[in-house]
Amino acid sequence: MFERFSSEARSIVVGAEQQAKELGDTHVGPQHFVLCIVDLADSLAVQTLTVLGVDVAAVRRELAVRSGPSDAGSATRLPFSPDGKMILATSLREALTLGDNRITAEHLLLAVLGQADSSAAQVLTRECDHGRIRASLLSALEAERGAPRSPARSRHGAVQPEFEVVTALQAERAKNPQAAPTHTHNSGSPEMSTAIWDKQVQKHNAQYQQPGRN
Repeated sequence: MFERFSSEARSIVVGAEQQAKELGDTHVGPQHFVLCIVDLADSLAVQTLTVLGVDVAAVRRELAVRSGPSDAGSATRLPFSPDGKMILATSLREALTLGDNRITAEHLLLAVLGQADSSAAQVLTRECDHGRIRASLLSALEAERGAPRSPARSRHGAVQPEFEVVTALQAERAKNPQAAPTHTHNSGSPEMSTAIWDKQVQKHNAQYQQPGRN
């Protein structure tokens, strides 16, 4: 099911289910994805958030709210919530739109931001607005590929904030070049691949809704 996911993204999806169990939740939702993303300190996603002034530790504290008894040791699989399924589908769409062949933490974060009404997105955008986080992530991803856009400028000639973020990230990566992730590209159809992905997600959830399964 997760053929298009990078190892990092797979660890996020698997970890999201574990986070849901630990918090006593019955479905895997946006907040569980974010809890795993913010733990990846060396990822471009977290470094971008940090440069933008988002306190990732505070994000974790606010989202890690227990809703019931922990079920961390259970082998029972949890289904994705409707928003959780949408994040999986949207992350693929984000990757393909950007020409990336593999889904990464950054595509998952972009997908979470797309769920504007979710508590996860609202917590993430409390210290920095949605538009700036998204623009900065997109610019940072382009810079990672080695082909960033020319810096956009305002009417007054100032470089737009997202490119200041890229400059800061590049300086940080220069100190630790081994932390830079690798992104691959793909020219497939986003619409076709998303339709296939949606079917895979439906199949995944159907497994845990059969009679006799918890």
